[in-house]
Amino acid sequence: MGEEEDNGQRKEREAVFHNRIFSVDGGRTEVRRFYTVMEPSSDAFEAEILRRATGRTVLEYGCGPGTHSFRLAKVAKRVVGIDISGVAIERARRRALDHAVDNVEFHVMDAESLTFPDATFDLVCGRAIVHHLNVHRCFSTISRVLH
Repeated sequence: MGEEEDNGQRKEREAVFHNRIFSVDGGRTEVRRFYTVMEPSSDAFEAEILRRATGRTVLEYGCGPGTHSFRLAKVAKRVVGIDISGVAIERARRRALDHAVDNVEFHVMDAESLTFPDATFDLVCGRAIVHHLNVHRCFSTISRVLH
C-alpha cells in the first residue's frame, strides 16, 4: 500500500469519525476528555486570536461547527471556516443563517490541501487539528494561503 493510499484512508477515517461525533451533540460529549487539557489556556488563546483577527481575513482551520468562527466574525473583516466533516460544516452554515452572520463562510475541505488562492488570509487559527494531519503538508498549505 502506497503513502497516498494510506493518506486517503486516513482522511476517510477522519471524515467518518468527525461526521459521527458532530451528528450526535455537536461532538462535545464524546471528545470532551481530549479537550479538557486545553481548558486552562482557552481564555488566553481566544483573547490573543481575537486581538490578532481584528479587521483581518481569517481562516479557522478545522472549524467543526464554527467553534470559534462566530466570535471571530465579531471583530474580523471576514472569516472562512474549513473542516473535513460535512456534518459540522452544515451545522456551521445553518448557524450563520439563523443568526444572520454575513461575514462568515464554511467549506468542507482537506486541511492538507487548501483550495484557496495564494495569500488569501491574514491569519490562520485552529485548535486540536494538527495532530490529525500530515504536519509537512498542512504547514505547506497554510504558508501558501497566508499573506
